[in-house]
Amino acid sequence: MNIVIDNQIQGISDLIKKIKFRRDINFILINSDDFKNKNLKKADIILIRSVTNVDKDLVLNTNIKKIYSATSGKDHVNLDLLDKSKIDYFFASGANSSSVAHYVMSALHKIKNHSGIEKKVGIVGYGNVGKKVKNILDHLQIRNCAYDPYLNESFLTDINEIYECEIITFHVPLTYNNKYPTNKFLKPDLLEKSNIEFIINTSRGGVIQEDLLKKNPEIKYICDVWEGEPIIDMEILESSFIASPHIAGHSIQGKNNATLMLISKLIDDFNLVDDKASAKNIIQQFKKNNPIKRTYKDLADFDMDFNLNLESERFKSAIRKSNESDIRKVFVNSRKNHIQRFDYDSL
Repeated sequence: MNIVIDNQIQGISDLIKKIKFRRDINFILINSDDFKNKNLKKADIILIRSVTNVDKDLVLNTNIKKIYSATSGKDHVNLDLLDKSKIDYFFASGANSSSVAHYVMSALHKIKNHSGIEKKVGIVGYGNVGKKVKNILDHLQIRNCAYDPYLNESFLTDINEIYECEIITFHVPLTYNNKYPTNKFLKPDLLEKSNIEFIINTSRGGVIQEDLLKKNPEIKYICDVWEGEPIIDMEILESSFIASPHIAGHSIQGKNNATLMLISKLIDDFNLVDDKASAKNIIQQFKKNNPIKRTYKDLADFDMDFNLNLESERFKSAIRKSNESDIRKVFVNSRKNHIQRFDYDSL
């Protein structure tokens, strides 16, 4: 069995070296840019990151049986194509939810410093991340409300109250043709009458229509995900309150959690080891080797080792200095070299 792995999945190479897999298992580690059809002809399984687009050009005429993605987001994968091709798939859903919540709290701390007061936060999407964001805000006694039309919880609000908030933060997948599509979520007529002063987007670029923000420059945008990334709109970059290169979910623990989820699921799905107890012990040790998580008492604690202003200035400066043809490369390099930080154990 040939398993092709993105070698930039954190800790993956060390794990597969330590775990004693069956002799018929062949691991092939390659760079993200090398995930091309010609290199996957004999692959049975692939382990990817969100930078790899899974479409017919990638999987056509291959032996791929299953795809594992070290991310919660799914918009880089053509699920309809995989279903029709009978290729199974797995996503590390929730692995980096604490990391994204950390980013949002750091952003809220910057907003508080800028405005001098805590504003009401509207949470769009009450999944893995949205729940953690609300939990922290409730704990810190910061006014908030949450909206998710797919859930029937009594405390959830309607969309009108979201537009009444001064801050809204998005934690939704990018969807198009379902009952409540999130693509271009903001409604111009509601936005005109809204109280929105800040928008935080850590979900997907297409959720926010950037052209609409250009028409409403009074709204300050905190952007981690971009339409068309890694090619991004310079006007949106320059006008953004905070800009970062799609790293909200990239804490040390967030990446490690995704790696552990992929390896554990892979082993279970295909019975890849003879000694499951030994493999489990190695995985548990990998967990224990994660850096100690921090606790928090207020918003300022989230800024302790993750200075979003510094992250934003480094990113903006790198893009400004680049030629238009180099923006993609600069975006990717900025993403690789982001500020490292820890999660928080109280999340």
